[in-house]
Amino acid sequence: MLIFKQKIKVNSATDFVLKGSVGYMVCDDEKCLPPTDEIFEFKLKGVKGGVEVNPNTTLNEKVSNNSIIPQISISNLPEPSGILDPVQWSFSSTKINDTEYLITAKATIEKHWHVYSSVLESDDGPTPTKFNLDDSVKAEFFGAISEKGEKKREYDPNFLMNLDYY
Repeated sequence: MLIFKQKIKVNSATDFVLKGSVGYMVCDDEKCLPPTDEIFEFKLKGVKGGVEVNPNTTLNEKVSNNSIIPQISISNLPEPSGILDPVQWSFSSTKINDTEYLITAKATIEKHWHVYSSVLESDDGPTPTKFNLDDSVKAEFFGAISEKGEKKREYDPNFLMNLDYY
């Protein structure tokens, strides 16, 4: 079991549905699957003194430290025979206080496959695991992603470099 956690701060004055994803890449010793987004949604409470948000304006109204990374999503499509899906995700949100929540993403990974850490030494390798928000006006990330699992660091023959993965 691998767990990624990311804190968010609510900016909206009204209740809303937080929509986002975890972008990741999964590989084994011989191949990698294309970078994928796994979608999550949570109903969250607005905050006193928050921003009044026009429901028709959402995406990219405000740039946060973790910008939205467009990626191809194959994980939520019906699976024709033969398509690999070696990672199963579950998501939860926990209210920390009136303005903050913790988003938790749990991944169960099939044997011989691995998912990369959120922090990699170089941009020349695989896609690191990242949280993405569809709307950075109503909520924004703060703090670093925390990771819990059996982390390994070794030479990856797919990328010809040392990498951290789970």
